[in-house]
Amino acid sequence: GIGVGDVKIAPDMETMAEWLAAGEVDLYFDSPYPAMIVSDKSGAEPILRRWKNGDAEYHTVFFARADSGLASVTDLKGHTIGLEEAVSTSGFMLTVAHLAQAGLNPTEKGDLEDGVASDQVGYIFTDDDENTMQWVLSKKISAGATDNQNYMEIPEETRSQLVILGETDKIARQLVVARPGLDPAQLDTIKSLLVNLDQTEEGPAILERNVTAKFDEFPEGAEAALAQMRTMYQLTQQKP
Repeated sequence: GIGVGDVKIAPDMETMAEWLAAGEVDLYFDSPYPAMIVSDKSGAEPILRRWKNGDAEYHTVFFARADSGLASVTDLKGHTIGLEEAVSTSGFMLTVAHLAQAGLNPTEKGDLEDGVASDQVGYIFTDDDENTMQWVLSKKISAGATDNQNYMEIPEETRSQLVILGETDKIARQLVVARPGLDPAQLDTIKSLLVNLDQTEEGPAILERNVTAKFDEFPEGAEAALAQMRTMYQLTQQKP
């Protein structure tokens, strides 16, 4: 029964959370970490997966120079690792949660000159996955972390100079988040429309324009999927 919809682009996550809480935005699309932050601030709930660029899931890859002497994630104690940015799912949440779950005490460092204790894994933000790669290759940092898709796009000549230290669990590539208080019947209709969009006449063109293969339910069930994400999210909020 809705013929026209508006698209609003928020300047930051705080604004998006305010819009969702106030009912100014009904649906929000993002990767799991920012989606969890916005959900936490607004009371909104993830309802579906979005297959961005054709991928339902992704994960983080830890890497170092092949001649670094490092062979596993546990070898990173006392070393500094480069991460993309503080709101990245693969470049922050998955990485820090994995290190914390392994008992490796991930600790943020503001400068490359900051010392790293022997019982810590220091991490510093590089602002870009390409910077992370260059900092590892130039030995500014001992290791880096990026998503598996980005890692496989590294030219083979460069990848031959690297070693994979470990990989995290997989997580949904993106989420569809619905505002709190949305009418349950309308929410069910929206979910059905999105899930079946690739089967409609106009759906494939819509999905292609939005770099999306399809939308679907969480295979393990929404409750289990959200519990996994919330556990990771909470681990990042407890960082030193």
